[in-house]
Amino acid sequence: MSDHDPVTSMSEWHRARMHHDGLALTTDRLVIRDWSVDDAEAALHVYGAPEVTRWLMPAMRPVPDADRMRTILRAWRDAQPALAPPRGRWAVQRRFDGQVIGGLAIRPLPASTGDLQLAWQLNPRQWGQGYATEAARALINWAFAYDIPQLSAVARPANVRSIATAERLGMRWTDTVNYDGLQMRLYRIRRDDLPEWRRNDPLTATPSVPQHAPGHGSSPDTAALELPRTPFNASVKLGRMG
Repeated sequence: MSDHDPVTSMSEWHRARMHHDGLALTTDRLVIRDWSVDDAEAALHVYGAPEVTRWLMPAMRPVPDADRMRTILRAWRDAQPALAPPRGRWAVQRRFDGQVIGGLAIRPLPASTGDLQLAWQLNPRQWGQGYATEAARALINWAFAYDIPQLSAVARPANVRSIATAERLGMRWTDTVNYDGLQMRLYRIRRDDLPEWRRNDPLTATPSVPQHAPGHGSSPDTAALELPRTPFNASVKLGRMG
């Protein structure tokens, strides 16, 4: 699947939906799954890369080493069970060699009233191969099974790669907003923007929602999620592309 080929066939949509089993979402070339502490070295090539972190909001220093990366991944992993779907963060793994090449996240949009934001980050060595678009598109398909009206993404005007990915995903530039003193473009895709066969698909209408512990799941902004001055806080605020 290339960056320029939208999801237009029911067989492709079903393949992505049917392979989701709580922990893994499979596309032609990728698996989207929960993070593991064992992913630290591969994740460091993403969140330790200045080419990635310079676009996060606010701009963050790269993760310095694998030990710090393991600490961050452990926090993400431990927080995941308390998040109400489709909120969360996931690793993007290439199928043919099992290599983790990036990350995805869905969490509340800053300063919004319930809107959710999609973000993506990719190892710079993997840019230009359509991986970010393929992974994010599959996550959008899955997320809209959970009765949400829309997903958003934000990007700085100079981040042409992120903007191009948002547009390939079918997102529309709807506004310019100010976050932490930075002018950002706000992109959105609504469930109604999907082709009719995807909106009416029974898999979309009746998702299997995981159960959560009492008192959890209503708000993903728990202490375990807040990692001040790390790329996680920034990554959920800016869709980074490749």
